[in-house]
Amino acid sequence: MVQSEFELEAYDNPQQDLAPLYDRVCSKYLDVDCHQSNTWGYDPFYAAIPLYQQNYVLAEMFAYQAHHTLDQRFGRNWGQEGGSYLHDKFLIRGGSLTLDQIMRQGTGEGLSAKYLVAALKAEPTVAAAKPDSN
Repeated sequence: MVQSEFELEAYDNPQQDLAPLYDRVCSKYLDVDCHQSNTWGYDPFYAAIPLYQQNYVLAEMFAYQAHHTLDQRFGRNWGQEGGSYLHDKFLIRGGSLTLDQIMRQGTGEGLSAKYLVAALKAEPTVAAAKPDSN
C-alpha cells in the first residue's frame, strides 16, 4: 500500500519534494518515521515499470474477494461447479466490463478491499480463502 500510494501521488505531481511525500505515506501505513530520507529513490521499480504497483494490490483484492465468494458457495473444495462459476462470472468477461462490474456480477458487491484487509489482519475466516501457492 505504501509503494502504491506513493507511486500514484508521485506521478500526480512529479515536481514535489518526494522525500516528505514518502515519509507521510510511510507514516500513514507503517506507523514509522522515515526521517524524510530519499530511500524511495533507490528502488528502480519506479523508473522501470511505472504505474504498476497498484495492479498487485488490485489483483490481491480481486483474489481474496473471489475466493471468499467461492468458499461461501461451494465450500473449500470448489470442484467442477466452482470452475464453471469462475469461468462464467469472471474469466469470460474480458474487457467488456469494468473490474467493479465483474465483481458485482460475480460476488454480488463491487470490488472491495475488506477481504484483503481481513486476510492481512489474519482473520481465519477470510485468510483461509486464499489457496496455497504450491
